[in-house]
Amino acid sequence: MNHPKPGLSGANVLVRIYAAGINPVDLQTREGPPGPLKLLVAKHKVLGGDLAGVVESSRSSKFKPGDKVLALTKGFQFWTRVGCYAEYMAVPETHLAAMPSGMGFEDAAGVPLTALTAWQALDKAALKPGQRLLVQAGSGGVGMWVVQLAKQRSLHVTATCSTPNVGFVKELGADDVIDYTQQSFTEACTGGRKFDGVIDSMGGQVETDSLRCLSFRGVFIGILNKRMSPMALIHRSIKGLLGCGPRYGLIAVAPNGQQLRSVCELMSSGHVRSLTDKARLAFAS
Repeated sequence: MNHPKPGLSGANVLVRIYAAGINPVDLQTREGPPGPLKLLVAKHKVLGGDLAGVVESSRSSKFKPGDKVLALTKGFQFWTRVGCYAEYMAVPETHLAAMPSGMGFEDAAGVPLTALTAWQALDKAALKPGQRLLVQAGSGGVGMWVVQLAKQRSLHVTATCSTPNVGFVKELGADDVIDYTQQSFTEACTGGRKFDGVIDSMGGQVETDSLRCLSFRGVFIGILNKRMSPMALIHRSIKGLLGCGPRYGLIAVAPNGQQLRSVCELMSSGHVRSLTDKARLAFAS
């Protein structure tokens, strides 16, 4: 599919894209969202939300040609037509961050969506230093960021994962790791040792069981996904609002250059790290 090279308006920046991230939301968009939501998918949709590249031209005072940048764009949203699986993209300056020195484009492109999802989930949870957080799927794309960023906020982190990933999650900084192939995570909150917060990207039965691990006025933050039941979401949200159970919230990630710059500063200082699965697909000439 051929599109004209994007023009610039406002404080936008034209980025030549050297690498783009592939996330589950892109695969879900290809399959089509459930039910009537399919009608909202943009025609001739170009996929992709994560990018890393070089500024080619700019109407922003913050970025100049030649700068290496990364961003989460709105291209991951299925109703947005233009994504970053392309050679060029016009990106608002408010979505961009400078790439950490020494970081490759492929690694940088794997950061924005997952890291920002974790950052925004932790912001929404609003836990205080020393409180206990349970992170479901601690070795996953979002989970590994939640573990690292939660430790930067001085939280006590317990994370779940399978046997091969236990060592990896410990290296990320988790205080406790639950191998869910050997022990149910619900056993970890027996004897009154419940959690102040849960961040869950799994949904379904994992979400239901996670709620039982929370203190009465703890907080559950779910990462929006297709395994979530709309009726359960409404019921749990109302219970939380009425004070009849844990507080309940959902995260649908949004582009945020300021938060992304904070993540990049933590990477530059060595406090957190990115691990990216790489696949190389050359643009057709």
